[in-house]
Amino acid sequence: LLSKINAEFLDKYKGEWPDAERERAAHLIALGTMRYGMLNLDNNSNVVFDMEAWTSKTGNTGPYMMYAYARTRSILRELGTESLDLRDAKWELLTHETEVDVLRMINEYHSLLEAACQRYSPHMVCSYVYELAKKFSRMYQNCSVLHAESKDLQLARTGLVTATGLVIKHALSLLGIETIERM
Repeated sequence: LLSKINAEFLDKYKGEWPDAERERAAHLIALGTMRYGMLNLDNNSNVVFDMEAWTSKTGNTGPYMMYAYARTRSILRELGTESLDLRDAKWELLTHETEVDVLRMINEYHSLLEAACQRYSPHMVCSYVYELAKKFSRMYQNCSVLHAESKDLQLARTGLVTATGLVIKHALSLLGIETIERM
């Protein structure tokens, strides 16, 4: 599993990332792959390990969820958001259909967690985070954060990227999956 993860995700960073970071990332991606793959099934299902399916870069997989989080971090690094005060964001500027979809998903997070707990169904968290990642990807394709039409809109979109990343990170942590900052 580690050799496959290195080949598909991390070998391209040899010489660019420190070896220790690549090794740690490979270990965390491997754990995330296994945990997500097992928890993404209904409790009454048999677990059948399918390395090709579980390690896919796209779709409802641990690596894709970890990548979705890393993408939020990459966007924020590119924006240099360390000194931004998101309390000043004008959230009402987030009117594009894809932005509203992401906002709705984030708003549903606590209710989803409650339902998943009541039903003892971690696969519900997997389904939720996958849908959020897909909606975020669509939003990012349609609504530039870096090249937003105004500084106010950029700040609001930055807040949405930040919130999405926090929710993905929290959901994955509940599944026992540690996120990485870049991938």
